Amino acid sequence: MGPVPQSVGQSVASVESVSRSVESVESVAQSVEAADHSVEAVDHSVEAVSPMLEAVFQSVEAVDHSVEAVDHSVEAVDHSVEAVSPMLEAVFHRWSRCLNRWITWWIIR
Repeated sequence: MGPVPQSVGQSVASVESVSRSVESVESVAQSVEAADHSVEAVDHSVEAVSPMLEAVFQSVEAVDHSVEAVDHSVEAVDHSVEAVSPMLEAVFHRWSRCLNRWITWWIIR
């Protein structure tokens, strides 16, 4: 057999290059498949977390309503204190005058 023609050597190099390209494409395909599995896992995680987040949101809304109710109760108590305060002050002054009279009477006696 004689020397190998140059075109055969170039063909072998081309086949080797195509083979490496195919391996690269297969590697990319595996990476894409792995990424697809990761996306599916994230999707399942989001599906699992969504009801919990909804429950947390509803709890926050319930707490907000409770805080509003407490705020209204505090306002009502504040108004009641404002209404009762003058009456208590009047009762204290009457009681104080009565006590002073009683002490004065007791001392004079």
